[in-house]
Amino acid sequence: MNIKEYHQRLADALQASANPVVAAGAKKYMKDQSDFFGVKSPKRKEILTIFLKENSFPSMEDIEAFALLCWDSPQREMQYCCMEIMYRMRKKLTPAHLPLFEKLIQTKGWWDTVDFIAPSLAAFVLKNNPDLIEKTISRWQHHENMWMRRAAILHQLKYKKDTDEKRLFATCKALAHEKEFFIRKAIGWALREYSKVNPDAVRRFVSTTELSGLSQREALKRIGQ
Repeated sequence: MNIKEYHQRLADALQASANPVVAAGAKKYMKDQSDFFGVKSPKRKEILTIFLKENSFPSMEDIEAFALLCWDSPQREMQYCCMEIMYRMRKKLTPAHLPLFEKLIQTKGWWDTVDFIAPSLAAFVLKNNPDLIEKTISRWQHHENMWMRRAAILHQLKYKKDTDEKRLFATCKALAHEKEFFIRKAIGWALREYSKVNPDAVRRFVSTTELSGLSQREALKRIGQ
């Protein structure tokens, strides 16, 4: 079975459980950014589990072609399933996949895909290849594409105690001037997550840095002033 047939089998499996009412609601929730089959998350994950048992995983040689096919698909669930498949294969991901992640972030970019790719896929590769972090995140931080800049802020979201505090604060400070909602929201979210590890450091940073009201509120939501 070639990768196009594999992709079509996944699409057929999702189509079999399509729900137009759910699809319409999902499209509205996502501000009409994407079309949907109308398969809710629990059912989608069930379908994917069965699909992988019956068809296995794509080869690493085919993963980029598969991802691009999924991103060409109109229905957003194809992109969700692709991200989940890559996540389950994450131990096989290498720096060679970073250009693919960057392309996926910028193609049909919206928070739902960016907020998975950055902290769950790209971040996994970067954590295992620390020599690439500075160059990669600096490039993302200065990227003309807003979603790439959001990715720079959020890539450490799941690092917890392994978070590079200096890098987190520097990135947030460098982008704090932006008026874009998704950047301001990301700054607050990243700081709020890190407040679970070092609340005092987050309080100090917020009190000494000129942040938007949104970023401040999000950052201090768990810990207060």
